[in-house]
Amino acid sequence: MLMVISWGVLFFCKLWRRLTMQIELAGAGWNSNWSELTDGEFLKTVGWRRGTQPELTQPAKKGNIDGFVAALVDLWKVSDANFKPGTRALWSLPAIIPSERETALATLFAAERLAPKKNKVVSPRSKLADSTDPLQGWWTRFQPTSLTPWEYLALLEALPDRISRLPVTTAFQIWRLLLQIACDMNQLLPLNDRKPIGSEERDRYGCEADPFLDLSLFRNCELPWLTGVVFSPVKGSEKLRQHGADLLEHELVERTDNQGAPHASLIPRWTMWLAIFTRFITLSRRHGLEPWDEDAAELYLTTVEKTAPLIHADGRLAFSRIEMDQPQVFLEEVLRTSDWSDAEAAIQTLFTFPKRNGRATKPKAGTPAPKKPLEICVAPVNQSDEAAWAVLRTHWGAHADRVTIDHDQPALNIELSIQGQRVLEGEWRSTLTIDARVIPLHGEWTCVCWQSDPEGDYIELQLTVPGVARIERQILLSRTQEFCLLGESYAEMADDEFSVSSQLPLWMGVLGTTVPLTREVQLTAGDVPIRCFPVAVPDRHVFSTPAKFGSDLSMTTTVRGTGWYNPVMLDWSSDRRKAAAEWRSLTVAEDRSAVKPGIASGYRLKVGDRQWLMYRSLLRSEEARSVLGHQTRYETVIGSVEPNGDITPLMLVE
Repeated sequence: MLMVISWGVLFFCKLWRRLTMQIELAGAGWNSNWSELTDGEFLKTVGWRRGTQPELTQPAKKGNIDGFVAALVDLWKVSDANFKPGTRALWSLPAIIPSERETALATLFAAERLAPKKNKVVSPRSKLADSTDPLQGWWTRFQPTSLTPWEYLALLEALPDRISRLPVTTAFQIWRLLLQIACDMNQLLPLNDRKPIGSEERDRYGCEADPFLDLSLFRNCELPWLTGVVFSPVKGSEKLRQHGADLLEHELVERTDNQGAPHASLIPRWTMWLAIFTRFITLSRRHGLEPWDEDAAELYLTTVEKTAPLIHADGRLAFSRIEMDQPQVFLEEVLRTSDWSDAEAAIQTLFTFPKRNGRATKPKAGTPAPKKPLEICVAPVNQSDEAAWAVLRTHWGAHADRVTIDHDQPALNIELSIQGQRVLEGEWRSTLTIDARVIPLHGEWTCVCWQSDPEGDYIELQLTVPGVARIERQILLSRTQEFCLLGESYAEMADDEFSVSSQLPLWMGVLGTTVPLTREVQLTAGDVPIRCFPVAVPDRHVFSTPAKFGSDLSMTTTVRGTGWYNPVMLDWSSDRRKAAAEWRSLTVAEDRSAVKPGIASGYRLKVGDRQWLMYRSLLRSEEARSVLGHQTRYETVIGSVEPNGDITPLMLVE
C-alpha cells in the first residue's frame, strides 16, 4: 500500500511539474526536464506574449505541430525571394575555425548566394512536405542536439525565410532547438575562435589582432537581439531583444570617438563589427523594426563615413587581418544599409577604376588619373587623437593615393597605396643605439600636428623617450604633385655619437632595386613604378657616408650631435619617371652663422625641372633662420622651389 502511494505521489509531482512549467525567454534558463517532452508536449509549455495572434497560440496550446508550423509560415511571410537567407551569417565565418558541420552549413548558404536571382514571390502557403531545401539534407545528416554560436546565428537568420520549404517535422525540430538554446545561451558550444596569427603578425605589425571584442559583441549582443526578434511571440522576447540592442548601441558608443571613428585597436578586425551592425540593421528592417534611435543612427552613419576612406578597391579595409569572401559585395551592403546619402556615389568611385577604351581597368603607368571622380559631401580623410589613427587620401576614387597611420601603442603602423596599389603596410620600425644600448622606438605616439587642404594632407606624430630623445615622424601626401614625404627626426639628445636604423614595411610582392649612379631606389608595385630619394644621404655613390639606404627601404647611419632629420621622398609622377635626379644638404643660418644639423637641417631635391625644399628645426629659436635664401621662423617648411628661386610653401608647421 505504501509503495502504491509513493508511486502515486511521484506520478502526481511529475504531472504537476509538466503542467506548471512554462518556457519563457530572459527567464531562469533552460530546464533539463523539458528535453523529456514530446514535440506536442513541448509546444504546449511555451508561454506566449499577450496579444499574440490566436492563429499561432491556438494550435500551440493543443500541441498541433502541423497547424503551428503553418501559422509560423504565415507569421514569417517571405516577400523577397532575392533575400538569400543565411548568407549574411557567412560574413562572420572568417572569425572562427569552422568544424565539418559548420563548413557543410556554410557551403549550403554559399551555394544559395551564388544562385541566380528570382523575381518570383514565394507563397507562404506552399506545400510544406514538398521541400527541396538543402537545409533538410544538412539537418538529416548531422541531427544536432546543440549548436555552435555561428550555427545558431545562421539558423536564426535562415529559418523565417526557409520554413515554407522545409517538411513540417524538420521545421519544428529546428524551431524547438533554437528556442531551447534561446532560454539559456550557455548551452551554445564554446567559440572555436580563430586565434591571432602569432609571431608573423607581431613581426609585421608590432602587435596582434585581438578577436575577443568582436566575438563578444557577436555572442553577447547580436545573438540575444536576433533571438528576441525571431521568437517575438514568446514571453520575455521583448526584454531579450531590447537587452541585445542596448548592448550593441553601448558598444558602438564606447568603441568609437565622439565623431564615430572606431578605435585603432578594432581596425584589424573592424569588418567583423561592420558585419554584426549591418546584419542588425538589415534584419531589423526585414522584421519591421526600427534598428536604432535617432542618436545611435546618426552615430553609426558617421562611423560608416569615417570607415569609407579605409576601403581598398578590392573591398579590403586598411590594416584588416580578416580575409572575407566577396569583400566588395559585403562593403557595398554596409554602405547602403547605413543610410548615407552619398553611399551610391561612394560605391561607384571606391570600386571603379577610370574607363580606358570603354573598359574599367587599373590605370597604366604614365596615365594621369582624374582628380575628382564624383562629388561626395565629406572629405576622404580622417584624423582622431582618441581613436589613434588617421587616413590621408587624394580623393575618393579607387585609384586614389592614400596613407593610413595607426598610432595606437605600442607600434606605429603605416600603409601606403599609390594609384590603388599597395606599396607599404606594417610597422614603421626604428631603433636608436646609444653607448651600445639599443632603444626600440615603441610607446605612446601622439599626433602633434594635422592639416588637410587642397594641396595635400600632413600629419606629424611624436614619441618622447624620457632622458634620451624626442622623436617625430611626419607624413605629407601631395594631392597635386604625386609624391609622398616620409620624415623622421631625432631631437633634444645629448651631444654625442648615436646610431639609427629605420625600416619602412614594403608590401608583399613589391620589389626594390638600386640605381647605379645615385642612392635612389626604384620600386615596382604592380604596374606602378615609384622612385625613392633618401635626401639625408649624399646622392652619389662617390661621396662617402656612414649611412646606407637599401632596396628594401631600410636606413642605417651613425651621427654625432644633438639630433638628426631624415626625410625620404617617394615620387610616382609619370612626367618625372625618367628625369635626372640630384639632391644635397643645405646650410641653415641663424644670425649670420651656420647652425649644426642637430639644431636645424635643410635639403633640396631636384627631379627634372621640379625642385623641393625640405627644412626642419629640431631646436626652437626666437630668431628667424635662413635656408636656400628663404627666411622662416617655422618649425617645418616643405615647399616647391620656383625657377626664380622663390619658395612656394606646400606645408608650414609652426
